[in-house]
Amino acid sequence: MTGLALHGFVSPDGWSAAAAPPARCAVVLGGVAALVSEAGDALDTPETAQAAALAHHALISAWHRRGPVLPVRLGTVFSSQAALQTALAPKAAQLRAALDALADKEEMVLTIVPAARPPDLPPPAATGADWLRARKAVRDRGQARQTDRQQTLAGLQDALRAQGVASLAAPAPREGGSRWHLLIARDDGAGLDRWLAAQADRFDAAGLDLTLDGPWPPYRFAAEILEALDG
Repeated sequence: MTGLALHGFVSPDGWSAAAAPPARCAVVLGGVAALVSEAGDALDTPETAQAAALAHHALISAWHRRGPVLPVRLGTVFSSQAALQTALAPKAAQLRAALDALADKEEMVLTIVPAARPPDLPPPAATGADWLRARKAVRDRGQARQTDRQQTLAGLQDALRAQGVASLAAPAPREGGSRWHLLIARDDGAGLDRWLAAQADRFDAAGLDLTLDGPWPPYRFAAEILEALDG
């Protein structure tokens, strides 16, 4: 692979080549600076893809610790600085607006899965009719649990929205689970963790386990904005 790998955008005012992992700055019209590095090997093996992902994350995380950064999708490559400027100059004002919109934000990932539980089996029955009734009771309990989980998840989304937390759905880790990317104010991850812990009894009653990961740079929300610009 040749050319320049684009990692993200920062404000030109905050640029300092000595303050972050290797990258050189290509200033694009409209007050954004593109974080680029020499494109490495093609991302066609697990090893090269992993190495590129780790390097990309290290660079973006370093800038995120210093201030606002708008990350782009891994594998965004331009043939030259001129090609980069030609492609991005028409979008420079929107890129600056997106950078400003995410300036004081970071991302958490909330994963919710059904809690492990012993199988709900019908008890031994003396007659066929008793067995059918017991089997129906098992199905009814399973449906009630599913309804309770759905209502709990819907209520959680409403509660997060009321707290001012934006969310984007991600592929579920397994059947019956959910995964959301949450956009929160910088350094508010501990507050979100405490708020979720206060809801623990409700989730336990619904048979749900929660895991909160992060904070990360706002990767998913930046991707949403940039996809809209490309559209």
